[in-house]
Amino acid sequence: MRRWHLLNRLLRQPDRHDSDRCFLVVEELEAREVLSPVVFAPSGPAPKFPENTAFTFSGSSAFFASDVNNSGQLYQADLTAAHGIITVTPMAGVSITNNGSADVILVGQLNTIDSLLGKGVTFQPDAFYSGDAAASVTVTDTKAPSSTGSGSASLKVQPVASDATFTVAVPPSGEILASDDGVVFPPGFVAVGAWPDADGSETVTVTFELSAQNAASFTLSAGGVPITPSGAGLWTVSGTSQAALASLLNSLELTPPAGFTGDAAVTISADIRDTVTYADGTTASDGHGLGSSTVFLRFFLGGSVTTPPAFALEGGTIDLGGRYVASDPDESDGDVHTLTLMVPNGTLTFNPADVPSELSVVRDVEPFGHHNPDHGRS
Repeated sequence: MRRWHLLNRLLRQPDRHDSDRCFLVVEELEAREVLSPVVFAPSGPAPKFPENTAFTFSGSSAFFASDVNNSGQLYQADLTAAHGIITVTPMAGVSITNNGSADVILVGQLNTIDSLLGKGVTFQPDAFYSGDAAASVTVTDTKAPSSTGSGSASLKVQPVASDATFTVAVPPSGEILASDDGVVFPPGFVAVGAWPDADGSETVTVTFELSAQNAASFTLSAGGVPITPSGAGLWTVSGTSQAALASLLNSLELTPPAGFTGDAAVTISADIRDTVTYADGTTASDGHGLGSSTVFLRFFLGGSVTTPPAFALEGGTIDLGGRYVASDPDESDGDVHTLTLMVPNGTLTFNPADVPSELSVVRDVEPFGHHNPDHGRS
């Protein structure tokens, strides 16, 4: 800037020292100030929309651009996305580069670009992503590349729990027979599959609820480590990784208290929940149940047969009546037992009159006189 001092003497007096002086300062701009484009970002709270769902900037949520130096020259608009991609609707007069990516470039006259920004910009979040996201617009005057303006819009992608599958391999009979030592569930007996969200935001919880006498004395272990119960006969296993959860579910073992025999039932259910915490401290979540199944268990000590030795002279017969005793300490109503008597050399006969009405007898004889086992079933 340059300054000129103009002396204006208001009163002329013989003595210069008694003169009053006034100084006028004039300033001149050395060069014209160059103004930059202005980008108006959407105002108000960050828009919220579900994951895997596109959001279109329009109306009050759209971007707008202007420039007082706009005289019809070309402008470039850079549209960038965080945690997603941007797709714009083609418009005559605007060239588009990298459409459907995280960095889309528009070139055209500013009025045309502004019109496109107002109705043709869509943000698609990354697959299965939920959390904070953003879209930004930077406009550059190509006649003055250092002249730029920018704006950014915050977005909140809300969680949607996946439709994972849940299966329990219940046997056709609906019952699992186990010794009083416990039952080791085979790999794949309880399984969670088709779980597409692998970013760790989702948690699957599998609950085991036991119905049995003295349920609080049972132990459920995973990987050889007892699971801390959340109640009498109630345990939960959870994970954010399908592989890690499968490792636990494939190593389950249910152990009854010492000497326990009898019936029990386990209801196994699962649910999934997707949770996110945003930068402003707020949270959002979504979840639903995956299903449930009930499996029946039968713990038993096992039956026994007392078979004392019996002797007879060659060619003679032996009366085996009353010599052998079969017992089952775990017997309950509805049980069916099979007793097999095998005579490698000889003939085994039953007196039909001595066979109880509730017992059926089947006799098999092999060719050449060899006898298959005789079966008694009750």
